[in-house]
Amino acid sequence: MHDLAQIARGATEMEALPGTALRLTSIISTDDWMIADIVDTIRHDLTLTGRLIRLANSAASGAIAEISNVDDAVMRVGTGPLLSLALGAAMQGELSRAVPILGLDENDLWRHSVAAALALSKTAEHCDQAPPAEAFVAALLHDVGFLAVDRFVTSAPEGTSAHAMRFTAHQLDHALLGGMIAAEWSLSDSVQQGIAHHDAPDDAPDPEGAKVADFVAVADCVAQRIGGKLEIDANKLQRSTTTRLNLTRSRFTALCESTAASLDEVLAIYS
Repeated sequence: MHDLAQIARGATEMEALPGTALRLTSIISTDDWMIADIVDTIRHDLTLTGRLIRLANSAASGAIAEISNVDDAVMRVGTGPLLSLALGAAMQGELSRAVPILGLDENDLWRHSVAAALALSKTAEHCDQAPPAEAFVAALLHDVGFLAVDRFVTSAPEGTSAHAMRFTAHQLDHALLGGMIAAEWSLSDSVQQGIAHHDAPDDAPDPEGAKVADFVAVADCVAQRIGGKLEIDANKLQRSTTTRLNLTRSRFTALCESTAASLDEVLAIYS
């Protein structure tokens, strides 16, 4: 039996999340946060400011009149997509890496992660409730556990067969590892649970975590449906999830179409 906690700690040798991303997640995790706190944090990060304004003026955000300041951009985009934008900027390098042991080429995991975060931003249009802000963090990072799997397997002793490494890679629980990595980064309990239980939201130990996991499960399925190579994470929605979110087959199809239509534009914002 492998020590998942040790594997997760090893994965946190990846580049640390930047101060801006951590401050934003910390602010939004409190009950009494204010938009002014968000705006003040973003103004000190010129790269994020530029990407935020590009996103606010994109078709994906329903832009009509052009926006040129942070205050208006935050109001148009919303706090959840802003969180995924900040974390995406931080994690793009890591999530863009190839994971050959799992058959993933460069940018496969990155495209899937951005697609999931984008799908989440559109769920309110197709479900009867809006996702909590923490769900955007969990959606973008839901497969970060694959990086832990890759680091662990590729550090196997010299002489380990390719078959043995592939077997180990597919046996490790990437979702649980991802939740542990989120804990190492001091992300909120609901984010940790949303990542750890995105394949089975009913297993989340508390209602807030289960709610985040429900939305991440849907976002993951959309990202799989609209293309990519994440068959290794072939998530199938639990009936309890679709019931809680009142997500019908036709609504899910519409969500997939809407996400696919905006994905390339959103990916370009990070370039």
